[in-house]
Amino acid sequence: VFDEIFVPQSVMDEINQELLDVGINSSKRATIGRSKDGYYSYEFSDEDILNHRKFLLRLKEFITSKTTVVPVSEALSIDKQRLSEFSKVLGDSALDSILVAKEKDALLYADDLAINEIAKNDWDVGSIWTQIIVSYLRQNDLLSENEYHEKIFKLVIANYEFLTYQLGNFIWAIEHNS
Repeated sequence: VFDEIFVPQSVMDEINQELLDVGINSSKRATIGRSKDGYYSYEFSDEDILNHRKFLLRLKEFITSKTTVVPVSEALSIDKQRLSEFSKVLGDSALDSILVAKEKDALLYADDLAINEIAKNDWDVGSIWTQIIVSYLRQNDLLSENEYHEKIFKLVIANYEFLTYQLGNFIWAIEHNS
């Protein structure tokens, strides 16, 4: 589907740091946050932590074997003040991903609408997101109809917002989850 996938070095650094943190602080982890329904807290079980570590290892393997990890050369040509402001808002990995996409004249892959809008409006970088890729794969018979509906259902379960639904998605979900 893609000729080449570029990943900024900072993303790899963040994954490696998280793997270190999970290894060092594997006994207890918790998070607090806020959603549209209010505040919440969650304490991660040992199984949650193990699954998170396995996920990070699979992600690292994918990046290492299937992508090209690149420096963010574009950052050298941008005012430090501007970089700092965007980094505070987006985080280093998101900003670096936008800059790599700009430098490589590539699409940014991001499921975050705000990041996609900032990429387009401030950096003139186009983007794609998971549902677009899944739809493309289905339209080109790289996914079966069943696989397509399963992927869309997983996006719903993962609380993705701004999904486009078709009647077939609802029928599939009812048939497979009743």
